[in-house]
Amino acid sequence: MKLKAFILTAVLLSSGFNFAQECYVRLHAGYGIGISTQTDYDYFSNETAPNVSNYSYKTKDYSFGQGAYFSAGFGYFANQNIGLDLELQYLDGSSYPLHREYNFLDGQKLVYDYKNYGTAFMINPSMVLRTQLKSFKPYLKLGPVFSFGTINSNVSGININSENYRSAFSNETQYSGGSMLGLNAAVGTSYEVYSSIDLFVEISSKNLSYAPKEAEMKKYQVNGIDYLTKLSVSSKKMNFVENWDSSASQDPNSPAQQRKQYFPFSSLAFSVGVSFTL
Repeated sequence: MKLKAFILTAVLLSSGFNFAQECYVRLHAGYGIGISTQTDYDYFSNETAPNVSNYSYKTKDYSFGQGAYFSAGFGYFANQNIGLDLELQYLDGSSYPLHREYNFLDGQKLVYDYKNYGTAFMINPSMVLRTQLKSFKPYLKLGPVFSFGTINSNVSGININSENYRSAFSNETQYSGGSMLGLNAAVGTSYEVYSSIDLFVEISSKNLSYAPKEAEMKKYQVNGIDYLTKLSVSSKKMNFVENWDSSASQDPNSPAQQRKQYFPFSSLAFSVGVSFTL
């Protein structure tokens, strides 16, 4: 009799546990605002370019994490309150403008207009804590984020020489290589609209910075004519290194070297989406 009671209790507990288990897939999209921003620096100064008489410089604080986010993920709840989630995410970054004007002592003038933006593919495993308040299910997610990104810089400008001759130029450079590791935290709530279908809203924060390994110029034109093939390797390719000697001679047939730099990819994002319980 005791054995039968034990077996019945085990079956009931097992049934209750399986009932609480839940698998789901979800899709969502949103927009992130850049946080932990930094200001672009001016690489000309009176020391590096003593022939510059004056210059103007207009920029704003930026983070390459600002832009549209598109996400797909799946998860598993072992019970009603604790689960695991794996999300794949793509960032289509917003461009930020930068304007520079330089006047030289010999009468030459250079005008640059930049549009810089980032893209990234992110993998985000998280632990999920969830509760239920009537028809709503508030939740908290926390976990690491692994990311692979690129930075694109598009430049257009005008070169005016001392005889007032104007030439227009443009170039496109891509910074790539390397990866990012950071932290992702999110809070949100879901609402069941149909059986096994929930709508949800979510606010998430990502803390990321990116140090590309290399840069390559993809386009270089002057007055509409392509000059990329006429540039030396060191003029169109660059490697970023930990230990950089600015006084070292540069081989024109090898990529130039520059000190490793970190760029912010942090964001605070708001998204909406739909979840399907399997």
